[in-house]
Formats: sequence, C-alpha cells, structure tokens
Amino acid sequence: MAVAASTRMPSKLTSGDRRALACLASANVCRTAVAYRAAPVKTAYVEPVAVGDELPELPVFLTEEEYILAPLEETYQASWAAFPGELKELFERPAGG
Repeated sequence: MAVAASTRMPSKLTSGDRRALACLASANVCRTAVAYRAAPVKTAYVEPVAVGDELPELPVFLTEEEYILAPLEETYQASWAAFPGELKELFERPAGG
C-alpha cells in the first residue's frame, strides 16, 4: 500500500504530532510503538518514542471493537528484572567498551 507524503503541516497538531516533532528535533534516535486494528477499515495507533522514553500503553485488539491496553513499559521492566544478571551485563556496557 502506498502512502502519500505531504509537505503541508496540519492546521492543528495533536499531542502525538508534537511528540513526533520533538523526537525528530532531539539528538535521540526516534522509534515508534505501533498497534494495528485489523478491521474492514484498517487503523494504526502510532506513538513516537525516543531512546530513554517510557513506553506507552497500546491497544491489543481481541475483536474488531474490543481491546485491552498493553502496559508496555511495565511489561518491559518486569521482563528486564527477571533477565539473568550475567546476560544483562552484555547489554549494559557502554558503547565501544
């Protein structure tokens, strides 16, 4: 599916738009957290995040209309806490070290 690009700024910026612009303007590398609704009308819920930001809650659709919110930050932190310490060291070393 092709996505049309526009050079015009929207007349109103949403909080998500402002976060995306701030992320792009910062020195942090921008990432996105995305949830999709697979219904007749496809919908993407896009949340820009920068390195070091807390992860957002995003919907996990059970049906076309019903969803639960996935607490991504809480889930990530719980998983990291259970991760073996000797392996954590591989990820926590400074770059180049």
